[in-house]
Amino acid sequence: MLHRMPHIEIADENIKQIQLAYQQTNRIMSAIESQEVSLKSQRDDIERRLQIETKAFQEELNDVKQQVEKFKENNNRKREDEYNKMINKINTTLQGLSERLKKINAQEMDLELTATECPAIEDCQKKIKPFQELWELVGDWSKCKQSWETSVLKTLNPDEVEKEHKRMRVAVMRLVHQFETAKL
Repeated sequence: MLHRMPHIEIADENIKQIQLAYQQTNRIMSAIESQEVSLKSQRDDIERRLQIETKAFQEELNDVKQQVEKFKENNNRKREDEYNKMINKINTTLQGLSERLKKINAQEMDLELTATECPAIEDCQKKIKPFQELWELVGDWSKCKQSWETSVLKTLNPDEVEKEHKRMRVAVMRLVHQFETAKL
């Protein structure tokens, strides 16, 4: 540009300074471009790891959904302890999945991606709850029945027995309604 203006004289010292500034600007632009390429590569790597984590999350959630669905088949009163342990494990897994989903969503937000929605976690929690109540009630009934049958009749408190019986009866009626309504 300066060479198009022959009527302006520029000292050699100034030309050297201008050329130096031009070279430094080019180096800065080159460094910026290099950094942008590096950042894009890092972002792509983070997105790839996030996709892997999301896929593993979905697979684990599908396993839990299958376990919850299988509870419809569990009907052996003698396996009540086993069922309660399985339900507790499912609930613990669902809590862990909820926490993992929060972390995945936070990463998605950081990357300005759409947050993954997962109503299946809450759905599984709702579906397992009646089974949890049922098998806890079976356990309570077994303990109470054994206590009532093995205790000396004089030592039983009729009001307590009636209270426990009524509590369990109400719970059973509520569960029957829940199971019929939800077709579990």
